[in-house]
Amino acid sequence: MKNNQQAQRILAKFDALPTDHKQFVFNVMVAIVERDSSTLEALRIQNAENADFCAAIDDAAAYIGRKLSEVKS
Repeated sequence: MKNNQQAQRILAKFDALPTDHKQFVFNVMVAIVERDSSTLEALRIQNAENADFCAAIDDAAAYIGRKLSEVKS
């Protein structure tokens, strides 16, 4: 139940984003899930002045990687 509520909150926040931001967030998520390190590195370079953003990408990539590993097990 808790995961469902958390997913609903995340989707609500995503839906509230402007369209161009949705596309950007989607691209980041796809790169993380596909483990596309070149795209993630390009995002880090483009946003190098925003250390919090870069850290969030790294944290999200690590979290999703762990969850994908759990599903595959």
